Amino acid sequence: MARIIKSGRGAWIVGLGVLLAAGFILMPSVAQVFDGDGDGVRDSADNCVDVANADQADADLDGHGDACDADYNNDGLVAPDDFFGVLRPCLGLDVATNPQCAVADGNGDGVVAPNDFFGFFRPALGGPPGPSSVANTAAGDGYEPPELIIDTPLHGQFIDVAGACGGLVEGEVPNVAEADLDVDVDGAAATLLGDGFFEAPSSAANLQGPFDIVLVEAVRNVTGDVTIQQNVAICGSEIAAGAKALRSVGIRINDTGIDQLEDAINDAANQALGNIEDLIPDSIPINDCIIDLGYVCLTELDRIRINSASLDDLAIDLNSITNAVRVRGTAQDLVLDYTAILEGTIEPDCDGVIRADEARISTDLQISPAADMSQLDINQNPFTPSVTLVNFRNDFDGGLCSFPIIEDIINLFLPDIEDLIIPEIEAALEDDDGNGPNDGVVAQALEDALGGLNIDGLAGGALGLDLTAMFSDVLEDNAGVTFELDANVQPLAVPPGAPNIPSSIGTPLTFPNFGANTPGGGVPYGVALGLHENLFNKLLRGETLGGAFDLVIDEFDIGSGSMPIPTITLVIIDPAFATVSPVENVVIEFTPSLSPVLKVNPGGTPTVHIAGMDVAIKGQTSGDTFLNARLDGVLEVGTIAINGSQLSFGPLTLSSFNLEFIDSPIGVSPDALDNPLLQPILGNLNGTAICSSLDSITVPSFLGFMLNGLETEQDTGGFINIYADLVPDGS
Repeated sequence: MARIIKSGRGAWIVGLGVLLAAGFILMPSVAQVFDGDGDGVRDSADNCVDVANADQADADLDGHGDACDADYNNDGLVAPDDFFGVLRPCLGLDVATNPQCAVADGNGDGVVAPNDFFGFFRPALGGPPGPSSVANTAAGDGYEPPELIIDTPLHGQFIDVAGACGGLVEGEVPNVAEADLDVDVDGAAATLLGDGFFEAPSSAANLQGPFDIVLVEAVRNVTGDVTIQQNVAICGSEIAAGAKALRSVGIRINDTGIDQLEDAINDAANQALGNIEDLIPDSIPINDCIIDLGYVCLTELDRIRINSASLDDLAIDLNSITNAVRVRGTAQDLVLDYTAILEGTIEPDCDGVIRADEARISTDLQISPAADMSQLDINQNPFTPSVTLVNFRNDFDGGLCSFPIIEDIINLFLPDIEDLIIPEIEAALEDDDGNGPNDGVVAQALEDALGGLNIDGLAGGALGLDLTAMFSDVLEDNAGVTFELDANVQPLAVPPGAPNIPSSIGTPLTFPNFGANTPGGGVPYGVALGLHENLFNKLLRGETLGGAFDLVIDEFDIGSGSMPIPTITLVIIDPAFATVSPVENVVIEFTPSLSPVLKVNPGGTPTVHIAGMDVAIKGQTSGDTFLNARLDGVLEVGTIAINGSQLSFGPLTLSSFNLEFIDSPIGVSPDALDNPLLQPILGNLNGTAICSSLDSITVPSFLGFMLNGLETEQDTGGFINIYADLVPDGS
């Protein structure tokens, strides 16, 4: 595998160069800072660190330059056998006509002569060759592969600056002398800047959906050693793991949906108002003189004691208006059985019954996030309820007031009972709790109906994800009510070895302007659910950390059914597989280094983009790696629907892919990845796991109703909007 080294060294060197150029540090050049022998090759790339050898000549390619290598037999020590075995037989010979003697030409003058013995070999006798910064071992096993560092873009870096994605590619190869170095970026030669640094303009082809994919190849020409590295930047803002995706969930209830909820709201309100005697005070203080002679009060109505109360068949009609929900309700047959408590000359109590054919209720309610923001609170403030009683009548049916003459006298002086009772009924219906839990009857009934709107809780419990959503705003208009929520998705546990993905992508958001009808069919709907791609991408990040997309394929269908594939069969892809001994079946491991990204495509279908997916072909028994590659691709989502209480995403198909060669310990050629026989093997990579992840958001519920999908829309603001009707659960 190519060495992916996240190092600030390149940036540090560049910064040092800026200081040097500005005159803050009095040193001749950056190269000399790292070039101890002054030969123009910095120490980290020098095959003779202490001896100047600008040409870096190395006749035996052991990683030690000829200028510091008297170990001619490469046994790790300069010893007599190097003299007798190599130097003496070459004495006096011209290197041009005797190339096997080039290793003994220590001073590089083209002839093996006595001064190569006295001036070069004898001083080195008994010591090791070198020192060299680039040899594999002290014994001289050849050169280290190029150490490739891509400074820009870093792998997994978020780039949220207009035009910066797809910009300049910069990096360094610190262990290869520039004279021996070639660097290609996306197949085109990079510019070498000196001291191993390089740069190249990024290709427009690198920008693939939300990713900027850069492939860099560094070649040590003297050996042909190649190091390949792919870095993928993410074109978008960064939403940290603990941060919510703001306004990423929208729930719209149209007046049609509110109408569908009215039966449930009426049931809840009737249940509460069925015990209206519990809502109206037992005693209504009056303290009003009803027989007043001017200088003395003969009889005072002290209070009215409510003995029983009933109200039947409340019917509530709800309509959304600007900044409120308007409530109009009618209850039948109001009956209040009471006792008027009299004091004074006429003191016996009077029993009576108040009746009204209808009690008409009117109020407006405001919906807002509750204190904990995971729930809704519904209040009448600043509105007050209004009650009108139709065909109101008061009859005394017991006590002194029931006698005909006395009743007439009492009724003559008694204040309007209707004016006394209506404020009490209004107070019983009033919701004066502010932003709190003790709502009035109608407010509580509506609050109960909307209680299932939050989508808090486990998002697919079997997937190990925790989804939290908080109401951020509620907007009422003349056609319905829109709820905005901020949401986050976190894995419940992150297994060891999970990739380091601290953030998810954030893309610009325009909140949907839900209308009265579906945008495509133009039909009324009850509820719309809008989910932004930022929420889906938080979900996909959580799934990636949880290992959902770590796939292992050990059987393949190449046209004759699924079966294991032994290494010997892969010889048809590359002869290097014949070197695997003993023969064993292979597995292909897919391991993401970045999370997939879902993109909403108005007018098309959603796509899921994969980049930085490590692909390894390994031995099933030995675990040895035969080939490493990187997969980038696009999966197309089939259909989106509501299935019961879950979102349902149709099958994902791999519509396009690119497989980049990274390395092969057994010598498989990069051209092997172009073999068409690999395509049916990759065809086994399907989107089942990703589909399961996208399906894991639970649809809100409403007092025994579920959603029946009507239409799905991908809007220009990055939302997937699902329009549905409310239907009774189980229907």
